[in-house]
Amino acid sequence: MRDVALVMPKMSMTMEQGQIVVWHFEPGAHVRAGDPVCDVLTDKVDMEVESPVEGTLARIVADVGATIPVGDPIAYIATEADELLEGLIGPDGVVGGAGDTDAAPIGAGAPVEPGSNGADRLATPPSRQGPRPVVPGARSRAAQLKIDLATITGTGTGGLITMADVDRAAQAIATKAPSSAQRSAVVPTATGATLPAASYVSAAPPVPDAPPTGSPPLSTAGPRLDGARPDGARFDSALETYRRSVRQTVARVMTESATVPQFTAYADLDLRPLAAARRGIGWTTLLAVAFAKTLRLHLELASTWVDGQPQPADRIGIALAVDTPVGLLAPVVIDADRRPADDVERDVRRVVASARDGHLGPDAMSGATATLSNLGTFGVTRFQALVTPPQVCALSVGAIGEMPFAAGGGTLGVRLGCTVGLTVDHRAADGADAGRFLADLADLFRRPDSLLAPG
Repeated sequence: MRDVALVMPKMSMTMEQGQIVVWHFEPGAHVRAGDPVCDVLTDKVDMEVESPVEGTLARIVADVGATIPVGDPIAYIATEADELLEGLIGPDGVVGGAGDTDAAPIGAGAPVEPGSNGADRLATPPSRQGPRPVVPGARSRAAQLKIDLATITGTGTGGLITMADVDRAAQAIATKAPSSAQRSAVVPTATGATLPAASYVSAAPPVPDAPPTGSPPLSTAGPRLDGARPDGARFDSALETYRRSVRQTVARVMTESATVPQFTAYADLDLRPLAAARRGIGWTTLLAVAFAKTLRLHLELASTWVDGQPQPADRIGIALAVDTPVGLLAPVVIDADRRPADDVERDVRRVVASARDGHLGPDAMSGATATLSNLGTFGVTRFQALVTPPQVCALSVGAIGEMPFAAGGGTLGVRLGCTVGLTVDHRAADGADAGRFLADLADLFRRPDSLLAPG
């Protein structure tokens, strides 16, 4: 029997630390390899940390709310499964065999300090260490739906298997041979796809009082926000902890934003031409498309500020600021300017709904180059959005409604419109750059055909 350290894993390239949101097991509980032991809030999203081995959760060394650096232990698991580690970890707890003193601990992302306890330097879960990299939770989702990961092609970086990949595979299997019960009802998945209700129920029965057609699978991106979880009291506590953790993350990001020299320029948009041509597409989608198209013309504002200089972005990612029961979340819509508006509309509805019900995965929170914030639904007519580092601009959108304008001849007219504010990192661009950007954005709204056309 030996103690295996469960360490804070590195879940993204920029992650340096994570905050414990909730523990799913108490000390003394039996855990299996791949079981989600706790949820961790990173700078991007809340994710599960899985057990690397089967054994007993011996002790927890990081309480809920604690912020732990990447690679530091958060718990220890007593196990007899030494064979799982054979050939991976040498006698001193480092990668490789004996004498390989320059190797790094699995999952820690940094060399081990000489003289430290080898028990503190252990393993990333097998799902992240094996030949098929898997997003945390995707492995358990695949097991729940009885899908072999070997049959799934990962679409993430380096072939990483994401939640979306698992959902697509499940949908493809269900489509091949649907039963009459499966055709009669479907349930939504974490990525917005639908799975036959019968397939879900057969894999895992719905929680008490759930509709007979089954409930959506629990998200790997944090607690379900609609309360549909069997352990009600524990869930309420976890949700409150999650809410506080999100608030702390926002506070940290906004503190960084306060160090950025930034200014805001405002402009009124004439929405009359687009109102007649939008074909039922939502205003948020149209604003995201227009924002992306204009950023494509002003690449200095589509960059990120890294190491004292702007870094051009390969893709345009619009982060949509979404009000949720746990606070502000910002799912990302990629390359909205290069896709049909109908496709972007579906994407926007999906990620906004996922943010509000707690189904966001890590891929939905990555790749932002600018942020769109809309307070118009609250009747706010204009406000200043703050830049989210390392982004260099943000667009605020006020309420859409009838606005007065100079109609000529000393008279006033009324037209459908809204006020937008472009906040800019002054290190990356100047006031004139913001003025040209807003002029091009306003011109795009006067030309619906150009705005709605992809590319």
